[in-house]
Amino acid sequence: MKTTHILAATLLLSAAGQVQAQTVVEDLDASGGLSLEELQAAYADLTEEQFVLLDTDESGEVSLEELAAAREAGLIAE
Repeated sequence: MKTTHILAATLLLSAAGQVQAQTVVEDLDASGGLSLEELQAAYADLTEEQFVLLDTDESGEVSLEELAAAREAGLIAE
């Protein structure tokens, strides 16, 4: 019985370590896109050069689709 509890606890801790929280990015001005400042609130190290790369349609904002694509490509953390 004691071994079963130890095994269960080990499995739970292992599973908990594999869960990753997704970084929350907020559209604070409700523009429908994410500005450099809004992205930097979530990703403090994001540079203007990186922002330009994320903004693939060159609209001046990163759409949710562009953000999702960047996350999938590993260009930005989840």
